[in-house]
Amino acid sequence: MENAKDGLKGLEKDIRDTYSLLVLETDSNFENNSIKLDMVKSTLVAPDRNLILEEVNEQKKLLWLFPYNNMRFVPISEDNTPIDGKYSYVNFAKIGDVEVNNLSQGYFKEVKTKSNFWTSVVSRDFSFEVEEDNNTTLCECTIEASRKVIYPFLFKNRMMFLFWKSGSHPIRDLTQNLTNTLTCEISNSTDKYTLKMDYNEYKVKTKVSLAQRVIRQLLPEKWRDDGTRFGLKGTIKNQDKTYTISTNYDYDLSVLSDKSPFRVLAPPTGYVVKDDNNEFALVKNPSHFKEGENYVNDKDKGVLYSSIFAAYFYQPLGGKGYNGVYKSNSNAVNHYSENYTAQTNQTVSYITHTSKGEKRAKMIQDNRDRLNSMLKTQAKANQLFGDSRAQNSLVPGWENEREYLDLFYNASSRGPLGLY
Repeated sequence: MENAKDGLKGLEKDIRDTYSLLVLETDSNFENNSIKLDMVKSTLVAPDRNLILEEVNEQKKLLWLFPYNNMRFVPISEDNTPIDGKYSYVNFAKIGDVEVNNLSQGYFKEVKTKSNFWTSVVSRDFSFEVEEDNNTTLCECTIEASRKVIYPFLFKNRMMFLFWKSGSHPIRDLTQNLTNTLTCEISNSTDKYTLKMDYNEYKVKTKVSLAQRVIRQLLPEKWRDDGTRFGLKGTIKNQDKTYTISTNYDYDLSVLSDKSPFRVLAPPTGYVVKDDNNEFALVKNPSHFKEGENYVNDKDKGVLYSSIFAAYFYQPLGGKGYNGVYKSNSNAVNHYSENYTAQTNQTVSYITHTSKGEKRAKMIQDNRDRLNSMLKTQAKANQLFGDSRAQNSLVPGWENEREYLDLFYNASSRGPLGLY
C-alpha cells in the first residue's frame, strides 16, 4: 500500500512539474515584468445552511397493542436565504491574494423574446465574485446559443429519414446558423465593464508515434487529444478602456521531447488579456497565472481576473451533431449526477430533551463526521483524477447538457490533476 501511495505521489509530482513548464508564448517585456502566481483549486462545497434539529418523541403502538416511543429529529431552523441558482459554491480557487468566491449557476431557459419560428435562442446565467486586497469584483454572466434552421424548416428537430422521430439530420447540421456567445457585466466599487465573447470549435492534425497511440488508449477518454480545439475571443470594455481577451494554445513545446507521453494529452487551454496598447496584462497558463507588474495594485485587477474566469467557466449551449443541447442530438449518454461531495460544509446542531436523545444526536453526528471525512477525500480524488460521480440513467445528449451540466464542477476537475 505504501509503495502504491509513493508511486501515486511520484506520478502527481511528475505531472505538476511538467505542466509548470508549459507556458504561453508572450514577449520579453512581459516575461521580465510579470510575476508568477500558482492557482490552487479548492474542493467545491455548497454554502452552509446552519441546520438545527430538535428531538421529538411520539408515543405509538405496535399492532395497536404494544406501546413504544418513536424518537426522531426534525429541522426547526435553517438559513433560508434564497440561493439563486441550480448549483452554488463557496470558493473555487486562490491565486496569490486573489480568491474566486460565491459561485452560483442559474437554470437553462429559452429566451422567448429572441426566439421565433426560424430561430431558437437558449441561455444559462452564472455569477461569481473575485476578492483581492479587501476589494470585491462581481461578475454576472449569460451564456447564450442561437440556432437558425434553414432546412428542413418544417421539421427542425426531426431525423432525416424517420422524420416522425427526433434525431440527427446531417443536412440541417451543415446548413444551420449556430451562434454561441458569452456576455458578462463586471463591476466593482468604482467601475463597470462589459465582457463580450464569441465561441467557435475547430480541428487540428496531431502527430503521434505508435507507442504514443498505445499510451493514449490507456488514458481517460476526456484527457486524450483528438485534435479538437475551441476558441473564445472578445473584448472587455467601459467608457474609457478596452481590453481584449482570447484563448490560446501557443505553448513552447520544446520542454517536451518528441516521444513524451504528455504529447498525447489534450493541450490545456490558455487565456490571454491584453490592454488597449496590445500589451500583455494577464495570462493564465495550465498551472499558474502571470500578472503584469503594472496590474499588481491596479483597480482593474479584479476585472481582469473576472474576465479570465468567466471564459474559464464557459461551456457552449449549442453544437452541431452530438455536441449540442438541441433535440437533433438523440445520442444516449449517462447524465451528469449531482456533486454528492458538495454538502460536506454543512453544520448541524441538535436540541435534545432526554439522555437517550443526547446519545442519539451524538451517534448521528459521529456518523456524519465519518461520512464527511470520506467525501472530502473522494472530492479531492475527483478533482485530481477526473469525475468519478455515479452515473445515472441514460438520457439524450441534449438533455444531459441542458438539465444536468454543472459549469463549476467541470472546471474544477478539468484535465489531469485539475490543471486545465
